[in-house]
Amino acid sequence: MDAELEDCFRAQQLSAQWAFALPALAEAMAGSAAERELKALFRQAGRSMGEAAVDAMPEVDTISELEASLNAFWHVRRWGRVTLDERKGHMEIVHYAAPLAAAFGEASLVWTCGLLEGFYEAVLHALGAGDGLAVVAESSDAEGLVLRFRFGR
Repeated sequence: MDAELEDCFRAQQLSAQWAFALPALAEAMAGSAAERELKALFRQAGRSMGEAAVDAMPEVDTISELEASLNAFWHVRRWGRVTLDERKGHMEIVHYAAPLAAAFGEASLVWTCGLLEGFYEAVLHALGAGDGLAVVAESSDAEGLVLRFRFGR
């Protein structure tokens, strides 16, 4: 992606009132806690977000209906979009254009992705997935514009 276009896109992801505060907050957090503690904190916040989201979403019966519902939810909040791909033994969750890197800085993706881990895990558990299944970040590319997660054992 062209650097100027990417800068323009990222500027649209985050309100001006938070654009200077959140990176400073992330820097302060990174200096005061270990990455695993920060990720656990963000996972918990994500679970709370996911539980609230389920209440606002229509009932779904299929993976494609869930994907459409999640994308409608994210669209209103300008949080990008998601694809869900059922694989043998797990589900691949790919979230595009989440504002995490724009809000907290690329270096924070190691732990801020916990927000989406907790979110998707809460949503999937609320829909009946077993407690032994978890969402785990697998990779991030394109400066945090593409985040890949695995839901399974």
